Amino acid sequence: MKHRILTETTPETMVKSMRSSIKDMLSSGTTSFLDFREGDLEGLKLLKKATDDLPINALPLGRHNSFLDPNVELSQVEKACHEIIKSSHGIGLSGFGEVSDKVARLITQICHDEGKLSAIHVAEYETVQKESLERTGKTEVERAIEAGFDLLIHLTSPLDSDLKLVADNNIPIVSCPRSNGTLSVGIPPLKRMWDMGIKLLLGTDNLMFNSPNMFREMEYALKITRGLSKEYFPPKEILKMATVNPGQVFKLNSGCLEEGRRADVMVTQQLSMDPVLSLINRTEPENIKNLISGGIIFFQKK
Repeated sequence: MKHRILTETTPETMVKSMRSSIKDMLSSGTTSFLDFREGDLEGLKLLKKATDDLPINALPLGRHNSFLDPNVELSQVEKACHEIIKSSHGIGLSGFGEVSDKVARLITQICHDEGKLSAIHVAEYETVQKESLERTGKTEVERAIEAGFDLLIHLTSPLDSDLKLVADNNIPIVSCPRSNGTLSVGIPPLKRMWDMGIKLLLGTDNLMFNSPNMFREMEYALKITRGLSKEYFPPKEILKMATVNPGQVFKLNSGCLEEGRRADVMVTQQLSMDPVLSLINRTEPENIKNLISGGIIFFQKK
């Protein structure tokens, strides 16, 4: 359905919709975002057009239709991969349901050689994990680590030794709790992963399902994690999943306030005694007093 809608949508409508979503991000304090960009090179060009005059740091992960062809020649994948990473932060794949293991390994190798990021969706729900085991004898997580991906998305349904493999290989995870809830695929085991020392990031996933509001993502993540584990989980760690950790993983000069870093600063009204819980549980866009993105004042309340 997604691919059909994208095919039927005009470039003008696509850019207009992207700009609207980016303005939503800025209005809720997001100054950098990682985007799994559809549409080959043309999709990357549309995103650049959508962000040209907006003070936001866009990090696109591109992909190419040739990656999805089960009979594709690896030389064609190699050529397409080099074309994509020239104009992007790296390659982002939907999952092993769309690409073969040999194509995945080639993509990660090229990304590593060029200093680019390689990412893939894995273990979003239990069915894909069981199908992977039946077809290959390995979970999607095992296949992703063997292929050499730098970043894994979701990991809502780990099996067997998946989490230990992720921890042992120091692979960061982007969790998307609201999306998982919307699609009824489960609750990501954030506390288990955090207890094992896995670097965790928060994402909003597809804009067809969720608004790009990270306040709401943090609130949902904190509450379902506490509800699932029935234990205290530090809110500061949830805030880090949306700020410090992405800055480190994506090698950005931002994510925390230090001299010499990119000037991304949000000032909000404090609405409860604990400033971190005030941000997570209560802050809305209207509570933002100032937002500076890349040194540019995007918003200043009089």
